[in-house]
Amino acid sequence: MNILIIKCIELRNFRNYDNQIIYFNEGNNNIYGDNAQGKTNILEAIFLCVTGRSFRTIHDDEIVRFGQQSYYIKILYEKDDRENTIEIESDLKRNREIILNQIKVKKVGELLGKLNAVLFCPENLSIIKGSPAERRRFLDIIISQVKPTYFYELQKYNKILKQRNILLKEKIDYNKKLSGIEVWNILLSETGKNIIYDRMDFIKRLNKYVALNHRYISNNNENLIIKYIPSFKINKEIEELTRSDIQEIYYGNLKKNIELDIEKRVTSFGVHRDDFDIMINNSSVKVYGSQGQQRTAVLSLKLSEINIIKEITEQTPVLLLDDVMSELDSTRIKLLMNRLGDIQTFVTSTEKINDNHLLNEIKYMSVSNGNVNTT
Repeated sequence: MNILIIKCIELRNFRNYDNQIIYFNEGNNNIYGDNAQGKTNILEAIFLCVTGRSFRTIHDDEIVRFGQQSYYIKILYEKDDRENTIEIESDLKRNREIILNQIKVKKVGELLGKLNAVLFCPENLSIIKGSPAERRRFLDIIISQVKPTYFYELQKYNKILKQRNILLKEKIDYNKKLSGIEVWNILLSETGKNIIYDRMDFIKRLNKYVALNHRYISNNNENLIIKYIPSFKINKEIEELTRSDIQEIYYGNLKKNIELDIEKRVTSFGVHRDDFDIMINNSSVKVYGSQGQQRTAVLSLKLSEINIIKEITEQTPVLLLDDVMSELDSTRIKLLMNRLGDIQTFVTSTEKINDNHLLNEIKYMSVSNGNVNTT
């Protein structure tokens, strides 16, 4: 098993950072300071280099330091016993540029899988309590890391979906619309089947780990399972379906619901509306779970993300813990740390973490107004 290690990060005009290089410990890194000083910005920059997207915004103009027109991030990391670099530069007047080991790449998908990370932050509760879009986003980000082809399928699907919806909105003859939409039905079902199959496969893998992790965290008192919920009716167990089965059912539902789609002028079902439910002892955590159970379920999910990345990539990801010490009680923190094993960890907190029985070999970094100092 190869261990990923981020050695340093350089930030220029990123959020409230002017120009700074930050060096990290290969074990645990505690980034602490008052609120709104720039702690989370460091984790955001790392996550951006992992996925090509921020976990806080979709707009680059919100990331650029006030009064500037561009930002720059460079990460130096070790993988497979060699040093690698990821650079991201965004000029508000031009497109964002991604450079891997000094070679410019054209697509975000080429970045995926180069450096893997798992993010755990208070906002992760939205996986439980939020909309289906939040849960799909969770799936899409992690699957794209371990299987970049999935990312391209998503992009293709969204383009096809956009064209189908444009046609549904057009004011043209009904028969002409019906005829034109057939092409998009075929393409949508062809692409959609791959996305559903990959999500099903991922959840199957996830269930193996999440059950073990949750039993450990709950002291064997609770059983947790994740169930995939497609947006269209399937008459047998979804786990038993092949890709061909899914495509046939998908296409059939598109045909059956065409009148509804024309009336609503939008594609009413598909992978863009699918969901999953997290069950503890056969009850939905979202509906019936206590706040403590919801937090523990998210913790189990995040630990399982690490397990899956290790299994599929044979690489140990880095772990980004953003202000979770204020969200978890001491028992859950201890369980989390004991479960991590050999993994580079970045922890933000308002105060220095002094619990050495929880975190050993810590490098402490204080942050004040976009300046980082080692203490």
